[in-house]
Amino acid sequence: MLDRTMLEAVTRELFIPGLQNQLYDEMPVLQRIVQNGVEDAKGRALLDDVVLFKNAAKGRFQGYSYVITQGNNLIVQATLNYANYYQSVSISLDEEKQNTGTKEVLVKMLEPKFEAARTGLKLDVNTDLYLALTAVSGKYTLVGMQAVCSTTNTYANINRATAGNEGWQSNVDTTAITDEQLKDPAQGTKYMPTVLRRLWLKAAHDKWPTLGVLTKNLYEVWETIAETHNLQFGNEEANLGFGKAGLSAKSAQGRRVRLDIIWDSYCPAKAAFLLTPEDFKAFVFAGANFEGADVMGTGQWQRGGNQLAASMQIVWMGQIICRVPREQAFASALGDG
Repeated sequence: MLDRTMLEAVTRELFIPGLQNQLYDEMPVLQRIVQNGVEDAKGRALLDDVVLFKNAAKGRFQGYSYVITQGNNLIVQATLNYANYYQSVSISLDEEKQNTGTKEVLVKMLEPKFEAARTGLKLDVNTDLYLALTAVSGKYTLVGMQAVCSTTNTYANINRATAGNEGWQSNVDTTAITDEQLKDPAQGTKYMPTVLRRLWLKAAHDKWPTLGVLTKNLYEVWETIAETHNLQFGNEEANLGFGKAGLSAKSAQGRRVRLDIIWDSYCPAKAAFLLTPEDFKAFVFAGANFEGADVMGTGQWQRGGNQLAASMQIVWMGQIICRVPREQAFASALGDG
């Protein structure tokens, strides 16, 4: 007969590691962010010191001229509330009795339950990752890319409209452009390679955006352009890469830089994001990185109250923050859908 000890062992050994890997593989933007390393979340909210202002102790000198030695405060504390996501997996006494036997039988029984939890978590987390939400029904969410890529909102408790906070603004293009205009080189500034390259250059500061995220519709337009026009710009200084569907160019320092372009089903309609993943940092609570919740050491699986069943909750608890919004870009009205 199965017991909670065996359930715990099978879950930790077979399902949780695979669930984590599969979820990150299927959420390419979040995967690129966590590749920078994940810091342990602590406290009641994410508090992160970011550089917002320019150094005032500067100037030019000659001979014995006076110099400014007293620096100004460059740092502002960014604040975001932590988000908590869960999906429940349950097993009833009926299921337990009907599936007694080897570990293989237990694995086969739990597999569809964990698959459903994976699908649900991906839907909730990846949807919020692109939006400008801060809460749903009073519960905090990931503060997503549309909140990061703005020029007018308050992001991480820093008001972008306040004088002096211009460095906290992203790069946004709200021009409405149809599919046919995006495909047509004669449209000039509305031609899709020109639109993306212009945004890319606006967001290029100390670093360049290296990841472009499109809707499926926009990605299809992008591939059509590549196949139809065999694109090249500036005597091959920039070209469309067929293998990775990317855009590459030489920086002012002569280095070859590349923007890899992908599509994501969860990217909002008509949206294109140009991101510098190195500017993002993920903060996740220990034991809550798409793992089974263990409250006060009582184990992952718990007996239901007045039920002949047990359940566990797969949880993700944390937040992501962008430390350099000016190196991100967002187009909000590209294409027909």
